[in-house]
Amino acid sequence: MNYLSDLDADQRRAVLHTTHRSKGNRPLIVCAGPGAGKTHLLASCVGHAIWIGVEPSKILLLAFGRKATRELRQRLAGLREHAINCDDVSCTTFHSLALTIVREFYGDCGLGSNFTIASGDAVDTLLTQARQKLSSKDREQLRGLSVSELKRVFTYRINSCRKLAVVLKRTAPKYEPAAGSVRALYRKYQRLKGQNNVIDFDDLLRLCLILLRQHKAGDQLRRRYARIFVDEYQDTSRIQALILQQLRPSGKGVTVVGDSRQAIFSFRGANVRSLKQAKNLFLRPACTIRLTENYRSQARTVAACNALMEDKGAPMRAIRPKGKWPLIRHVPDGPHQARQVAAAIKRSRRAGVPLREQAVLVRTIVEADLLEEELERLGIPFAKNGGPQLSNSQAMSSFSRTVRWLLNPLDFISGLSVVRLVLGIGATKASMICEAAKNVGVEEVDQHVRIPATSRPAWNVLVSIGREIRKRNSPRRQVIQKIIAWLETAKALGFSKEEKGILFESAVQSDDWLNYLDRLALADDDDNEIHQADVVTISTIHSAKGRQWQVVRILDVVNGMIPPHRVTSRAEVNEERRLLFVAMSRAKNQLEMFAPMLLHPDGHGLGYRSDLSLSPFIRGAVAARCKRG
Repeated sequence: MNYLSDLDADQRRAVLHTTHRSKGNRPLIVCAGPGAGKTHLLASCVGHAIWIGVEPSKILLLAFGRKATRELRQRLAGLREHAINCDDVSCTTFHSLALTIVREFYGDCGLGSNFTIASGDAVDTLLTQARQKLSSKDREQLRGLSVSELKRVFTYRINSCRKLAVVLKRTAPKYEPAAGSVRALYRKYQRLKGQNNVIDFDDLLRLCLILLRQHKAGDQLRRRYARIFVDEYQDTSRIQALILQQLRPSGKGVTVVGDSRQAIFSFRGANVRSLKQAKNLFLRPACTIRLTENYRSQARTVAACNALMEDKGAPMRAIRPKGKWPLIRHVPDGPHQARQVAAAIKRSRRAGVPLREQAVLVRTIVEADLLEEELERLGIPFAKNGGPQLSNSQAMSSFSRTVRWLLNPLDFISGLSVVRLVLGIGATKASMICEAAKNVGVEEVDQHVRIPATSRPAWNVLVSIGREIRKRNSPRRQVIQKIIAWLETAKALGFSKEEKGILFESAVQSDDWLNYLDRLALADDDDNEIHQADVVTISTIHSAKGRQWQVVRILDVVNGMIPPHRVTSRAEVNEERRLLFVAMSRAKNQLEMFAPMLLHPDGHGLGYRSDLSLSPFIRGAVAARCKRG
């Protein structure tokens, strides 16, 4: 049991929980603060389960994002040196697990075996078409409600498992009187997806829960896992908690790890009370173990973090020495801030800190514009994380639509946009082609609809690509390159190096074209990361979750930015405080916070402001544990 030798007493209690004589049958909640070693703990829990005889294939490890799953798999691979083989352990995300289950029981969901996932602008198009099918009265009721607002309402409704009226009151209060029209639109949207044999991202969780509640599928799935471990549980939604409950109703063998002080994803439907509610989620009440040691940050940074969250649970205990004081740097404005941060990055590099160990964190990615310009001017390489996802770019969306339609000709919406790219084919002809494809398939279309002579070359290339894809063999680089070339010619699109990298890399990991499409649809912010040898990371605080650097610099720590002026409710203000806590606790050796005295429109996405003051979160007790720079 050498894999337990480097655990502290509380970590060891958590790992050995299932073998405890009186408490081993109860679920376990591990409250683990930043730097408490939870990734190492989870790997040790999995290793111990295998060591005492649990089959690896009966262990499920759920993480929050794809990057987290990659890190956990690396940790599990490291257990080989202790003669523990974790190759058959399922390490995945909630959405990926749900997709696997829906793929297995697609017939019980009323789907065809080749159903595809609509995301990004495909969902926008489906919602727009669903709105057009409403009565004139309902359309008038929804006239001011944008597609992005509708998506937020529907996502929040599914993830929170709340009634539509309650969701509207929370997310779009001015449309509460239009609840009936919103409900009608949702029904039209669901019907339209069914006709196109597509589902959206939120349907994965919704359908998974429905299947688990059914006798046939649910019983099979409940026998599948003997141990379930969940990372970052504070970021789960109500529907994810119910999925976990249905997978293991007794709670025996379930361990969830999280920290309510790091709950920052309410906009995705995450439930800040999830850890507290997990206590009574299962038939048996859960036990709780707290990990309070911080192995990441130096003691003075830990003290500042504790002061920020002094009324929110037990303080962290620093294991590392005092180190440097956290710095608060007041600067005149945004341009001065950019120049000072760039200069500080150069100083740190000269002092021996590699660029890859330096991060600049921002509340929203637009705040980094001025810094990007300054870094480019000085020739300092950087990588952005947390902006618009590459998977939602115009080029990537067009690629996904093309493969979706060739795999799933029932997807009329995707088909229209693809066929319209063929030279000489207009809206009417495209509609005829897509209707025929629904009945006879893409390859047989030209036997039912006349393809114009000018359109033949491009159409024949598209059909040949479809023939390759429908063989259902593993995605090949040459076929992907053909699709890219066809789109670049037909739509004058340019695919970036990063976009091509994602397309080719996803193919290597995919068993067939449906699996390939699934990977592209489930891409998250982690896939935006540009992996280079030595670059500064510029990241939103949300995307920095789960990461750490030697030096962390936080921009715009002023009232109006952290928290933003639009934030008014107590719940929102508390989440902004937790967000700053996450940002500060990323720093291992040095933390610097910058506070400009005025903001310009350029580089901040805001109007001119000269009435700025230090963020209320870092006044008083926090500021007393920092130095002014």
